[in-house]
Amino acid sequence: MKQLGIFGGTFNPIHLGHVDTVSQVIRAAQLEQVRYIPASVPPHRAAPGVSAEHRLEMVRIATAQNPLMVADDIELNRDGPSYTVDTVESLANAFPGCTLHLILGLDALLGIESWHRWETLLNQVNVVVMVRPGWPLPVKLPEWWSERKTDITQLEPSETGKIMLVPIMPVDISSTSVREALRQGNPVQQWLHPGVWQYIQDHNLYE
Repeated sequence: MKQLGIFGGTFNPIHLGHVDTVSQVIRAAQLEQVRYIPASVPPHRAAPGVSAEHRLEMVRIATAQNPLMVADDIELNRDGPSYTVDTVESLANAFPGCTLHLILGLDALLGIESWHRWETLLNQVNVVVMVRPGWPLPVKLPEWWSERKTDITQLEPSETGKIMLVPIMPVDISSTSVREALRQGNPVQQWLHPGVWQYIQDHNLYE
């Protein structure tokens, strides 16, 4: 395995959109595996009301049938805030010789200057930016983006420090809307893997 994707988030809960969009990225970027990494202590938002252990198990269930997707507990095994740069450094040690690709949405990339050691992070990975149809890029890209911008077809296998766009067909789901529907007793099965839905029911989550 040489091309390794990293997809982090709270996954509170993981929904079908998290799986479908990453499947599109895997094909476009020719990734050999994507590691789904639930944040234990998210540094940029309030702590989720559901434990990291529950969220990890839901990720395991949702990705179990795809051999290219793996649930990773790396941030659950580390104290303190779940900084992406620390996770990337740990994965680089765990998977020597692999090129790491951080999968982000456009909004996340545009806010990356608020991330811990963000410049170091950008040098350690390639950033694969999921772009929805009709979502415009900034008229003037930040200098750090302009310097790193490349086309995905021109990326050398061992290169890092690049930023590339991957157009995706979005799935109109959010974890927020799933949680709200669950609290109101509305159906959510169409948005969730059946096993995730059953897990939520079995553990009385989001009530």
